[in-house]
Amino acid sequence: MAENGMPRVFTITLNPAIDHTVRVESLVPGHVHRALGQQVEAGGKGVGVAAVLAALGVPVTATGWLGADNDAVFAAAFAARGITDGMLRLPGATRTNIKIADAARGDSTDINLPGLALEPAALARAEADLTAALCAQVRARRLVRTRRQPAARRRCRRLGAHRPGRGGARRAHRHRHGRRGAAA
Repeated sequence: MAENGMPRVFTITLNPAIDHTVRVESLVPGHVHRALGQQVEAGGKGVGVAAVLAALGVPVTATGWLGADNDAVFAAAFAARGITDGMLRLPGATRTNIKIADAARGDSTDINLPGLALEPAALARAEADLTAALCAQVRARRLVRTRRQPAARRRCRRLGAHRPGRGGARRAHRHRHGRRGAAA
């Protein structure tokens, strides 16, 4: 059953970011600037949705994947906001988005760095692991029954994600790419 009579919501963020905002008086390209201040936050669409839901009192678990090298910003944000951390940690660093806020003009310049780059086999494993983790969390929480839940359970079984370590990655890969490995 869900907490407080409310169903738990799971968000999925596959390309989260550390949002690093630097405030300057007036941005002039090619010049050196003294920062008025800075702010570092856990970001990404699903992470933002999870933060809003948690602030509204909705039980929420943020899932997806993070780079293990710099996950502390996310762990701290989740703990402070009451968000259950369901993120899988992958080798590497989560991307950083740099925002330069220009106080004089009231706008900002964004520089978005690339996210985790996974080889196809590692991506297939990460997708299978995430599916297995989500299926396990949903099953463990015994969510309120809906018409869609049996379909989700069938999908977990079809992908082999209901039992991690029993061919889930192979079945998930075959499901996405067809029996012979060609793109479906």
